[in-house]
Amino acid sequence: MSSCPSILLFGISFGFFAGISPGPLSFLIITETLRGGFKRGAAISFAPILTDGPIIILGFFLLHFLSSGGYFFLFLSVISFAGALFLLYLTAGILFSPTARPASPETLETGPPSLLKGIMVNFLSPHPYLFWFTIGIPAMMKTVLITCRIAFASAFFIIIIAVKITLAYSVARGSRHLGGRIAWVTKGLSVFFLYFIYLLVKDGIFYWQKFSL
Repeated sequence: MSSCPSILLFGISFGFFAGISPGPLSFLIITETLRGGFKRGAAISFAPILTDGPIIILGFFLLHFLSSGGYFFLFLSVISFAGALFLLYLTAGILFSPTARPASPETLETGPPSLLKGIMVNFLSPHPYLFWFTIGIPAMMKTVLITCRIAFASAFFIIIIAVKITLAYSVARGSRHLGGRIAWVTKGLSVFFLYFIYLLVKDGIFYWQKFSL
């Protein structure tokens, strides 16, 4: 069994590295910040706490079932393909939208659209499930104290949200120097989404093959 301080340190470390790791959520924060300002991008930073919470609860109840008979790989395959389709939808919206422009008071909204995109991107990515099912939950199981488990999860979410908000703030500050070129920069960044679509499809095929064995 691990002590509470070590569990807490794990949560802080995992949260930091998850926050700085490049991925679909980070690039969504960048593009939404460029299109609508800091508040719009920062809102997406709270997606992990809204998606990972249910994933943790699901993991505690279904980890044993999904790990038997290869169903875990089937689950990850379906999630990967669904995530690829949703990212394709977001990419098309960025590439073909005529309204991508520098932030104005009308676009500085933190309402459901941007946060909902973040929630969908995170839910339809295999990485949160892989992390919590293979690393996060096993780390929490190293202690029998509920308070230590809560400390691990709290530290993880506080750090990852702080890192993502910092990313949105940095992009918002830098965008002031782009002026009318923001639309083209945003469209250019959507190329990274195409790369993540490729990775998700590749993951989906890989997990399907693992399930079929």
